[in-house]
Amino acid sequence: MTIKVNNVSKVYGSKEKKEIVVLKDINLTVNNNEFVCILGPSGCGKSTLLRIIAGLDLATKGIVEINGQAIDKPSKDSSVVFQEYALFPWRTVIENVELGLKLRHVSRKERIEKALKYLRIVNMDKFQNAFIHQLSGGMKQRVAIARALVLEPKILLMDEPFGALDTFTRIQLQDELINICKSRELSVVFVTHDIEEAVYLGDKIAIMKSNPGKINSLEEISLSKPRNRTDYDFISYRNHIYKEFSLVKEIQPEYNI
Repeated sequence: MTIKVNNVSKVYGSKEKKEIVVLKDINLTVNNNEFVCILGPSGCGKSTLLRIIAGLDLATKGIVEINGQAIDKPSKDSSVVFQEYALFPWRTVIENVELGLKLRHVSRKERIEKALKYLRIVNMDKFQNAFIHQLSGGMKQRVAIARALVLEPKILLMDEPFGALDTFTRIQLQDELINICKSRELSVVFVTHDIEEAVYLGDKIAIMKSNPGKINSLEEISLSKPRNRTDYDFISYRNHIYKEFSLVKEIQPEYNI
């Protein structure tokens, strides 16, 4: 499915009080089966933009369309994965995964079958009867991803889903996500503040700047997946984006005479 963000702005406050412009004149297109990363520092409006795309928040100005239809509430075609997992601790793993299907009045037999299918995809089927407090951070995020996928969405919206994980777990889940996207025709919007993660996952990277939040540039990453983080072209893309954020410092050589 195609997502179009057309001239979207978000302002908090009112004319009587000081207005805070969080987003200004955002334009972005996510094509069918495309993985787009929204990259920027904390406070630039990345998560607010994702919430507007998800229909969880409304733009002050502008419009978001999915396949030409304006979005002003959550769509059945979209699923959201948050950094905080948003799992229910009093439910087991499988009960968390099947909950969305239950709310859609799917039969118990079909709910269990689908929940187990997606738990297998994220390698969590052996923990189906565990409670959330018994899981590590990476395991919790796998459950959250399975819960999003079980609804069989055409759009996956992810808000810094791996941001709180250790490096090793994060790299493993990035690879699993790539494999999931290959097996399903998903349009993905992935919010991150990690430059290397964006280059590793994204087909396009929307680079955001702050005050107010806006897309400063859009970078196409023309590398096949899976990507090699030590490859020259990968490092070139990464270094280019570091320069976009003015994070490359010139080191003056020292001369000893």
